Amino acid sequence: MTFTAGLSVACLLGAGALMVATSREKSAARSERAEEPDMGTMEELARLGDGFLVWERRIDDSWQIWTRALDGRTPEQRLIPEEKGRDHFCPKISPDGKRIAYMSYVAGSTPTDPVEGALWVMERNTGERKQLAERARSYQGDRAVLWMNNATLCYIDENGHTVELNVEQSTRRQLTSKARAKNGWLVNAQRTYATSGDAEFSPFDEKSGEVRTLPKHSGCQPYFSADGKWGFWMGGSGGPLNKIFLPTRRVEPVLVHDDPRLPENRNYVYFPMLSPCQRLMTFAASPDAHDHLESNYDIFVIRMDRETLEPIGKAVRYTAHAGNDRYPDVYCAELSLGSHYVEAPARVTMKSPNGNPCDWYLDGVKKSITAELDCEFEASGTHWVEARDPQTWKELARGFVHVRTATAPSLTLVRRVGEDALALTFDQAVSLENATAITENGKSIPFGALHAESHQVLLPLTDDAPCGSRITLDGVRDLAQRPHVMAKVTFTVPSTAWPQSRAGLVYAWEHRDAPPLQFIEATPVRAGKAFWNLRGGMDVRGGTCELPEVGTAMLRACGKSGAFTLEAIITPMVPPYDREARPVLSLEDSEGNVKLAILQRRSDWSLWLATEDNPRGTSIEQELLPLRTGQPHHVVLAYERGRLLVYLNGMAMSVRPEVHGALKFDGDKGVLRIGYCSKLQDRWQGMVDQLSIYSRVLTPDEAVAHADHAAPKLEEQRKARTRKVVAKLVQASRAPSLAQVAPYREALVQHLYEVLPKDKDDRDQDFPVGSRIAVTQWVWVNGESATPPKPDAHGVYRLFVQPAEAHREIQPLVIKSELPPDAPVESWLEVSNW
Repeated sequence: MTFTAGLSVACLLGAGALMVATSREKSAARSERAEEPDMGTMEELARLGDGFLVWERRIDDSWQIWTRALDGRTPEQRLIPEEKGRDHFCPKISPDGKRIAYMSYVAGSTPTDPVEGALWVMERNTGERKQLAERARSYQGDRAVLWMNNATLCYIDENGHTVELNVEQSTRRQLTSKARAKNGWLVNAQRTYATSGDAEFSPFDEKSGEVRTLPKHSGCQPYFSADGKWGFWMGGSGGPLNKIFLPTRRVEPVLVHDDPRLPENRNYVYFPMLSPCQRLMTFAASPDAHDHLESNYDIFVIRMDRETLEPIGKAVRYTAHAGNDRYPDVYCAELSLGSHYVEAPARVTMKSPNGNPCDWYLDGVKKSITAELDCEFEASGTHWVEARDPQTWKELARGFVHVRTATAPSLTLVRRVGEDALALTFDQAVSLENATAITENGKSIPFGALHAESHQVLLPLTDDAPCGSRITLDGVRDLAQRPHVMAKVTFTVPSTAWPQSRAGLVYAWEHRDAPPLQFIEATPVRAGKAFWNLRGGMDVRGGTCELPEVGTAMLRACGKSGAFTLEAIITPMVPPYDREARPVLSLEDSEGNVKLAILQRRSDWSLWLATEDNPRGTSIEQELLPLRTGQPHHVVLAYERGRLLVYLNGMAMSVRPEVHGALKFDGDKGVLRIGYCSKLQDRWQGMVDQLSIYSRVLTPDEAVAHADHAAPKLEEQRKARTRKVVAKLVQASRAPSLAQVAPYREALVQHLYEVLPKDKDDRDQDFPVGSRIAVTQWVWVNGESATPPKPDAHGVYRLFVQPAEAHREIQPLVIKSELPPDAPVESWLEVSNW
């Protein structure tokens, strides 16, 4: 449907002619607000180009979309007219600034609710609005579309598929091959990556429509830059606002909590969005208050270096509404002389807009009267260039130059690629034209091709560069106008063995049939509901695995060094389970004081750690990151005096440190346990297949090399991934009594189920509806009765199962089955309540 609402003309100066709805609502009292937006700072920021902002505003119980010109010369106004019984969310500006897409929801619901809204687009110059989809979803937060170009956007339909839509021709194309049960994916404009409301930036294959999910970072509100090279998101409560360079997965903060570029009374950042030109970042900030519905957030904008996504200058306030302003977006037209982002020293050339000689001014100082201006910039800084009419002094055109500090490249990661090559990653794009790689015996190794936006190169390995040998890099340069040469660096060829290094190694245990390193007798001792899995790993179902002597050794060695690294392959338990914290691993001293504990609360992981600032260990619960339950993860966790490092499957993850100070491992004796902590009543369920402990922080190269060694194990375990099945019981076998299975203390029973249609909010179910499966379930575990799965009121079971052949531990046990021996059904083990 298309219609033009009754509008009053209100020109937003500096943004072009913009038709907006007349708002009769009065804003709520503004007694809580701090200073008003400063006209001077808004006008100064708008020198970068004509533009405007849009954002969500809550007035009483109504959610509306408002707007303001970038120069601030006209008052903020409601943009989308009132729609009776509806609220408006998720505004997103097209790359050319001519359209605004948004979502309309039934009043009282929001994009975070499990409901659909209607997707609309508004023509900015005329106010004409058109409904694009009657039912669409957000990706979880209030972001619902991503513009691929000026006329095409992607959105999430009511089924959870990502759809590409041309708003001019109304043509649609489904992008993702599989629907997401809840919310959905937004795909970047280059169709190479996808993100959901979780902080994940996963590779997307346009041909197959598949999203290859990667580990989630801690945080929310992710999105992509227009050039497709960057992702950004909120990495923690109120900060940091992080960026990730997608070709190399390098993560760095943009703004932090209490950032000096923010006013003191607006130190808590959320809802970030980068302008289409990548020269501005807008966000909302509150006075250290979190509530996304009630807290007093105001809208800010800060200049950005579009090539590095580094902030420039201080943030500028645009609203002072006493209520909630959030989820902004900003548009800024390019200057006629352009915006230039260079690294010192550099030369920038600009041409007269009409081809005739003009007066050129640099930062207000007259430089020449020519048709072309050449400027040399030797140092970092921000500069304005103006072309003026020689007769009238009237400004004809303006340009902007931001000069970055000169920095030479650095080598950030050395990683094996199979047996025959290394991948070398640098912190910026490089040239290898004059570079060399020389082995210890003086032989030169030719470089492979550059990739990952020239941040990475493959280096073939030869017989002259075996594991553990040294290679020297020299002559690597950046791509600046006057290139900066990286200092000569020598690195070690990573080993393919595990563990990577014996330096600082406290303990290393790989599986049941391999003796531990350092403490050859310190094989895990099982107690209660704990078993060995098919791979010889620790399989804990509410029981405990204790590692004799290792706790004491860790306390002494790590306490002396003031640092530790813990590396393991961990498979966390699967739903359903409550919100209580459960201990994956704990280190306690002889008096029961917690020195270290990794906790799982639903799918979120956190940490207790004893430091000078947290001597009790349990006073501060450090958030870590979310992990996908039922799937194996390679985890590296390291700490030394205020520096907390987390790697997940070889990726460095962003974690905001909540614990600080020196490590306080001061006990003389300790105990290290899997699945148990004396301070917690609830027990953990999951598997640990590999464990190493160091009294130092591993280097990035070592952390990644450990992950590479674990990769085949992870892949093998994923074949036994947990699947959910909705089913009804067809035939039950009688459960044996404990006396009937004596002298054994464990037993299982096998039932026959028929597969029913999956729940609406489930992902794809792997079992054909109507098919039958044999499900083996625990009856007795260590002499204790196991709680069987319970059906709902309609007799429907929701089971979590894994292939029975993946569980070596049940093969020698009593399995009571009254099913026909030749029944042509697959056999599964029920694992939701071990």
